[in-house]
Amino acid sequence: MDPAQEHRYLGHPDQLGGIRHFELKSGKAKGVELYEVTTGGGLQYAVFKDRCLDLGWASFRGVNIAYLASPGVVHPAYFDPRDDGWLESFAGGLLATCGLASAGAPCVDAGLALGLHGRIGHVPAEEGGFETVEDPAGAGWRIHGRMREARFFGADLALVRDIRSPRGGNRILIHDRVENRGFAAQPFQLLYHINFGYPLLSEEAELVLPSRSVVPRDARAAAGLDTHLVLEPPQAGYVEQCFYHDLKTDPDGFAWVALINERLGFGVYERFRQATLPRFVQWKQMGQGTYVLGLEPGNCLPDGRASERANGNLRILAPGEAVELDLELGILDGPEAIRRFRDQVRGFR
Repeated sequence: MDPAQEHRYLGHPDQLGGIRHFELKSGKAKGVELYEVTTGGGLQYAVFKDRCLDLGWASFRGVNIAYLASPGVVHPAYFDPRDDGWLESFAGGLLATCGLASAGAPCVDAGLALGLHGRIGHVPAEEGGFETVEDPAGAGWRIHGRMREARFFGADLALVRDIRSPRGGNRILIHDRVENRGFAAQPFQLLYHINFGYPLLSEEAELVLPSRSVVPRDARAAAGLDTHLVLEPPQAGYVEQCFYHDLKTDPDGFAWVALINERLGFGVYERFRQATLPRFVQWKQMGQGTYVLGLEPGNCLPDGRASERANGNLRILAPGEAVELDLELGILDGPEAIRRFRDQVRGFR
């Protein structure tokens, strides 16, 4: 319906969806600001203003999509950047951004001790906000802001993030711009840690990964290589497995992956340009209470910055250089949408 005509039916535009701005008040989450987006098409998700505008809980028609980790939402003031202290404030959520100067395993690189997955995911947004977009050609909701990862006598990197969802739709469109604002070349690592959980994730779900090749990260993953697409029920004592995929792409250079649960009647897909996000990690963690699947595009592997430098794969940003990145998350709603997705990826090369 034309928005001008539709307006006649409404008392308040929130009847069709919108953004609510909250501040959490309890425990370690106290003081964290967030935006909750309701698209009007069944998709609802949280965006943490104080955590890099990352995505928290998410659901489709009331069914949970994201994995929510045991620490819960944690204010960035509690962040421990040393070693694997990142795990103590890992909330899970649909998206946890890792980077920008480093991502992956703790290591020492160029004399600098680097903790797990970097710092940017604990940086609050500034110079931003939220708005309703009224343009009939692109009506919906927008959240935006800037995060800076800066160190005296070190890197000065900025991430400008723009998140949009069309009104009545079921997509999250993320556009990121990363810039080296300093006067020296700097390492740049970025991993989109996308985390799916129960009930979307279960032994009844199907993982669609159109890959040219798959490489296990270590001996534990090598033992599970033949069943890397199998999603088992929660297991006692499960040790994580990581697989590195070389993904096929559509004719425009975009990779598409999905987690589908036909019993629930829907799936969630990811779409991203492989030229800017050439690495893809499947993180399979089928543990009891740690039951999560990560489908993670990035510009690096999670083996640590020192390893990437040694392998010649470390991305360097020149002074003033900027990189534009796009990530789309969306719902495959119903059997026909799922069938079309499967048919589409079969033709990838």
